[in-house]
Amino acid sequence: MKPTQIITSLFCLSLLYISPALANVRTKRVPVLTEAIEKGSIIKADDLIYKDLRLIRANGALAKKQIVGRMARRMLYPNSIVRAFDVKAPDVVRKGQMVSLIYKSGALTIATTGRVLENGEKGSMVRVENLTSKKTVTGQATSGSIVLIQGANLNSLSNHR
Repeated sequence: MKPTQIITSLFCLSLLYISPALANVRTKRVPVLTEAIEKGSIIKADDLIYKDLRLIRANGALAKKQIVGRMARRMLYPNSIVRAFDVKAPDVVRKGQMVSLIYKSGALTIATTGRVLENGEKGSMVRVENLTSKKTVTGQATSGSIVLIQGANLNSLSNHR
């Protein structure tokens, strides 16, 4: 190879490794993960740092305030951006957890105990086994210990069959 060919080859190779800022490529500063996040883990502010990424790679990235405190839906890897489908609100009830089942209708309030049959985030509908009647009811997860039954058949909350 001639010296000019070698220099040209080296120059072309160097273009592949130039940072986006030096190559005059449009970038966006986005939060990326500093370490792997397991499915079901809550993402903390310490798990994120900002990096300048090419726009094509940064497309769909959430802002830091949209990520912190959310739960990973799947395994997330270091140096990756976080998109809306990667996270969800944390579960307030977990499968197997004991909760208070509360039925409210006007001035009437009925409370009993139940066992949650599926994980659920705040406001989501979850199935719960009424421990008294052994029937399955669906209610709204309102906190870590309360599931609200609305418009339920009262027979599902009682011992009567």
